Amino acid sequence: AQDGYHYYGHGCLDAQERFLYTTENHVAGDGQGAIGVYDSQDNYRFVKHLSCAGIGPHQLAMMPDNKTLVVAVGGIKTLPQHGRDTLNFDSMAPALNYIDVDSGELLESQASPHQHLSLRHLDVGSKGLVVVGGQYQGSLPAPLPLVYQHQRGKPLQAMDTGDVPLRLNKSYVASISIDSLQHYAVSTCPRDNTVCLWNLANGQLQQSFRLLDCAGAVYDARYQQFILSNGRGQLMALSPGSPALRPLAYASGIHWDNHLRLAQPS
Repeated sequence: AQDGYHYYGHGCLDAQERFLYTTENHVAGDGQGAIGVYDSQDNYRFVKHLSCAGIGPHQLAMMPDNKTLVVAVGGIKTLPQHGRDTLNFDSMAPALNYIDVDSGELLESQASPHQHLSLRHLDVGSKGLVVVGGQYQGSLPAPLPLVYQHQRGKPLQAMDTGDVPLRLNKSYVASISIDSLQHYAVSTCPRDNTVCLWNLANGQLQQSFRLLDCAGAVYDARYQQFILSNGRGQLMALSPGSPALRPLAYASGIHWDNHLRLAQPS
């Protein structure tokens, strides 16, 4: 990272895989959020910083137009000398922000439904639908939904649990993944050992599954299934409509964390 900055742990490439965009904390700027731009064809040379128009940007993704970044702005201010302590609890302003990659202009901003619902992880569908998950920073359990879908120019739409019984006492959503046809999305809740499958057409919870310390989630279009990882070294498959998760692999002694990507063979 550049002097005065550190990484928040997420990045994405543009469609040509030329530029890498990373979420960063401008420590020297009193914890303001930033997006770093790096040239992958020039040894990841630093190009510039863009503003993310907020504090605590976490996951970001390139929209299908390849001109716009969508950023989950968590709203939580942290500085290294204070560890992971939240320094701005009373003034948190989490949001879902859309940034023009060339000009850095804030094109659209959707405030989180609650000041203390920190928006952290997201995914973008093939048609531009964004699904974002929150982590509630107030008294638990959260008094509101944790997963939302969004189309540009419209308000955030809460995903409804409907008739499917679901209680998330820890109110913490980790990974989000959307299928290739934009029919379904998955969210993992590791602190509640729960995986949720959402129907994007009606905005409702279709199924929930128990998976201890569930972590990463990614869609595998070849086999039309979501792949899930957990902190116990398991890889599981979730096929929409199937009554149970299916074991894929197990690595003894391995603790998968909350991030998982599918690498296409060359």
